[in-house]
Amino acid sequence: MATFHLSGQILMTFVNHSNTEINWDVRDISGTPSNYGNVAPGATSTSTSWQQFPSTIEEGDIPVVGIGQFGQPQLVSAPGVRFWTGESVLEKFQYINLLAGNGWQVTKNTSELSEVTGNGFRVTVDAGGHNPQETLFIYFQVYNA
Repeated sequence: MATFHLSGQILMTFVNHSNTEINWDVRDISGTPSNYGNVAPGATSTSTSWQQFPSTIEEGDIPVVGIGQFGQPQLVSAPGVRFWTGESVLEKFQYINLLAGNGWQVTKNTSELSEVTGNGFRVTVDAGGHNPQETLFIYFQVYNA
């Protein structure tokens, strides 16, 4: 599971390395009705940030990234995403897992990166190269498989 230190704010960035348009939707978890969008091949899109501290996102299996245009029939099933919490004495952590199912297989699952491959694509969630990994730097990235 990709592990992020809870920084108080959550911001998600969506990077499309594939040759197919993708979409993202975090309206339900952010509480912001306009927090969704499309990402053209080779482009990046960023969500509106939202306050989450002191709690974290707790969702068992929700779609966040889709393959195809938002509001249109999707080209393949979206991978499920699990958001959950871990805690140490001094810090809270937001854990994020990409889930197997609907043609997706988990291919990596470390504290730095969660990855699924299937349906002709590879989807990852990580900190986009930022260190430390904080909830301001949650990157969902889509590639051709």
